[in-house]
Amino acid sequence: MKLKYQAFYVLIQYQGAADIREVKCNLRGKPMKLRVIQGATPGRVFEIVDGLNLLGRECNAGDSNIIDLEGEDLEEKMSRQHAVIQKQGETAIIWDLGSLNGTFVNRGDRLKEGDKLPLQNGDKLILGKTAFVFEV
Repeated sequence: MKLKYQAFYVLIQYQGAADIREVKCNLRGKPMKLRVIQGATPGRVFEIVDGLNLLGRECNAGDSNIIDLEGEDLEEKMSRQHAVIQKQGETAIIWDLGSLNGTFVNRGDRLKEGDKLPLQNGDKLILGKTAFVFEV
C-alpha cells in the first residue's frame, strides 16, 4: 500500500541555533470504503483513496483513482463515468457527473449534476440500480 504524505517544516531551537527539520505527517485520515449491498457481489469492498475517486463502468480518468463497477452493474444502468467521491483527510464529498440513471444518497432526491454532498458513515448510495454503503 502506498502512503501519501505531505511535508511541512518545523522551526526547532537546538542549542541556540535554529534548525529546520522536515517532518512527514500522514494525512490519509480514516480509511474509507464502499461496500456493495445490492449488485453482483454483495459484501465486496472498494477502497476510497485520498483525492478523486471516479465511479462508473469502463472508466478512464487520468489522475483520478478509478473504481470500475462494471462487474457490479448487472442491469447496465450505471454510466461509464457516473459519479466522483473526493476524499480529503477525514472528509468525503460525492457528486454526479450527469449520469443517465442518477446518483442517490440515503434514498433522497437525485443529485443534480455537479451538486456536491458530504458523505457520512453509513450513508447508502445508489448508482443506477447498484447500491452501496459508505463506511469510515
